[in-house]
Amino acid sequence: MKTLWHNGVYVPQYDYKGLSIKIKGKTVPLSPKTEQMALAFVKKMQSASPPDKVFYKNFMQDFLQQLKTENPGWIFWPLSTKNT
Repeated sequence: MKTLWHNGVYVPQYDYKGLSIKIKGKTVPLSPKTEQMALAFVKKMQSASPPDKVFYKNFMQDFLQQLKTENPGWIFWPLSTKNT
């Protein structure tokens, strides 16, 4: 009898691009983690089934909390999380 060995799923290392975003006119540099989050969100927004209101609200809360953690001196609140 032959045996199949599986070493897990291969996930390539993320290629950090050094992107930044503008919030309230301020340029905010993105860390590798927030950059990945932002790019995943853009891909989701462009998909055949865009995110619903719950996904959008949850994503924005998590994303803004991560930005706040990485940039403690910056004030990101209050920001509207309405999907416009």
